[in-house]
Amino acid sequence: MRSPSGKDLPDAKTIWIFTNQDNPCSSEFDKIQTITHAKDLKDATVDIHVMPLPKKSGEFDKTFLYNDLLSPISVQEDVDCFADNSGTLDIEDVLEHFGHFARKVRKYAYVPLFLPGWKEREGDPGIMLDLYSVVRERKKPVPITVHQEKSTATAKRSSIIDKENGGVVEKKDLHYFAEFCGGRVTLHPDDIAKLKDLSRSNMAGCVVLLGFKPMASLDVTFPLSKNSIAFANDSIVAGSNKAFYNLKDAMERKNVYAVAELHTRAKSVSRMVALVPHR
Repeated sequence: MRSPSGKDLPDAKTIWIFTNQDNPCSSEFDKIQTITHAKDLKDATVDIHVMPLPKKSGEFDKTFLYNDLLSPISVQEDVDCFADNSGTLDIEDVLEHFGHFARKVRKYAYVPLFLPGWKEREGDPGIMLDLYSVVRERKKPVPITVHQEKSTATAKRSSIIDKENGGVVEKKDLHYFAEFCGGRVTLHPDDIAKLKDLSRSNMAGCVVLLGFKPMASLDVTFPLSKNSIAFANDSIVAGSNKAFYNLKDAMERKNVYAVAELHTRAKSVSRMVALVPHR
């Protein structure tokens, strides 16, 4: 079992198929049934991986059946064979590839790091960073309702009913309240969205470096949220690796950490973070 990317799904399972038969179906009807069952599994968020074993003659051809069972990501990730030059199975290669998925760490965001004065530099791409969580939570699967005919999870939808006229209250007509100076102040969803926009330096997700402080002033005893690790991503913005290394090296020499503003999504609220250099 491994955690899926993106949103935390109720449950995530993986099916591993080890076989040397690239065309196991005896008829076209069997093939259609197998593909249908695989589609139901993918709809139920079950990943399928095919690990071809050495054949007596010829190469393993996934186009007969298995490419129709796999997701595009699985087709790219799965290796073609595990045989060495002598045609025997390499167990260490199998275990290494199998363990790769169990140990796989996925980034939760990639954002540009903007240095001071970035607004005056038109078209500044920033230093592209990949963000990884240091701590990953595993939650128990939540109960889900399964459709009796389709055997897939059903999506629940709820509506708010007006007590006076019995009509459905639209989302745009909802108002929220906040405690302010001992009283309740009404807030419309548009006002909340505007406050979030005003709290961010940039509309898209990013890290904005605001300044530096001495390392001695950093209190790591009571962090307000989980720590993250940032790595430069040269594949998106060329030169990010060198620029990020130079920034980290300068911070270590001067024994300082950076104060920055972080928001990972377009509509999220920004928060203050400390960028601490580590080797």
